[in-house]
Amino acid sequence: MDFKIDNVEQFNNINEAHFHQPEKAIDKNSPHIVICPQCGGESYRFNEYCYNGKCTFGIKQYFDYQEWQEKEQRRKALLQKKSQRLVIFTLMGFVTCLLGLYLGSLHPVGYFVFFVAGYLALVFNKAGQHVEKEIKEIGTEEYK
Repeated sequence: MDFKIDNVEQFNNINEAHFHQPEKAIDKNSPHIVICPQCGGESYRFNEYCYNGKCTFGIKQYFDYQEWQEKEQRRKALLQKKSQRLVIFTLMGFVTCLLGLYLGSLHPVGYFVFFVAGYLALVFNKAGQHVEKEIKEIGTEEYK
């Protein structure tokens, strides 16, 4: 059995060997053009791979990971703000609780203020602990 290969270039093309599409011209007006971190060439943001000559950098996965990290940083910043607010509310509840204790010595309604404010301070404190736990988990999560 004899094999005759007329087009050797067909078997040496790295794009075909990695099942990539052949290199395409980049539309300069596209908003999805990004610079490949590996080869420095231009490519489309949503391409699976770079496609610049022999560069096969996973461009989509790289930029998806970058977006995920930015999203997690924004989420962490919002949770930290929420935690700060909950600390303030907890302190306000504690101060109101003490004020209710003082007023309770003057009038029985003060004891009611004491118990309600104390309960609210405990609720805000527990919510703050939950938020802090969520903030700590952000750093340990894996990219999916």
